[in-house]
Amino acid sequence: AISGGTPPEQVCTAIKLCHNDTAAVKAPEPVKVEAPEADVACVLCEFVLKELASHLPANFTEAELDADLDDICSKLPSGLTAPCDSLVKLFGHQIYEAVSGGTPPDQVCTE
Repeated sequence: AISGGTPPEQVCTAIKLCHNDTAAVKAPEPVKVEAPEADVACVLCEFVLKELASHLPANFTEAELDADLDDICSKLPSGLTAPCDSLVKLFGHQIYEAVSGGTPPDQVCTE
């Protein structure tokens, strides 16, 4: 339409964005949308796994992984230490299985 030389006013009128009297339809007021709070467990998991990736030796045992996880949790701010410890207690073995099975650390938290 526009590439064929049709004036923009006619195009806007044709698709009912403007009235024939050339007064534009008032745009709706923008709606304020707040991003939802991030899931703390997910963010914590991703952070811990990224840190873990830089700590683990090539051939690691579950005990070494647990020690590294405990070390990472102990270095977090006090408000995150307990949730991190809970994450390790609840999912430590699953984290070990995933990482030792070749799952990249950045994918462990989503699987």
